[in-house]
Amino acid sequence: MSSIVYVPALIRTRVNNDTWVDKYDLSKAEKFGKIQCLLQPNVNSNNLHKHLDRLKHGLKDFQLEDYLLCIGSPVLIAASAHIAMHHTCGLIQFLQWSNKERDYHSVQFTCSM
Repeated sequence: MSSIVYVPALIRTRVNNDTWVDKYDLSKAEKFGKIQCLLQPNVNSNNLHKHLDRLKHGLKDFQLEDYLLCIGSPVLIAASAHIAMHHTCGLIQFLQWSNKERDYHSVQFTCSM
């Protein structure tokens, strides 16, 4: 089975006052696995309780070989990581962007739960 790169929520920005485009190019993250977005773009993380069921459903198949891409709201990233670690006994792999290398790299984290 191939890995999945979970994205809590895409961030979109408006161009020319009428077109919305993704703020970040995630193509370099695709080498780690298939991109799967969990929530609609630009979701308001101030209402986290409204999104928890969707995050739980989207991460129900999260496995050790999968990744969580760290873009967007820190609250959504933290909630997604917490949910994902319940499926992997506290082990998670994040993808983090390096401005110096202009690429993503994997950061593994273990939390005893």
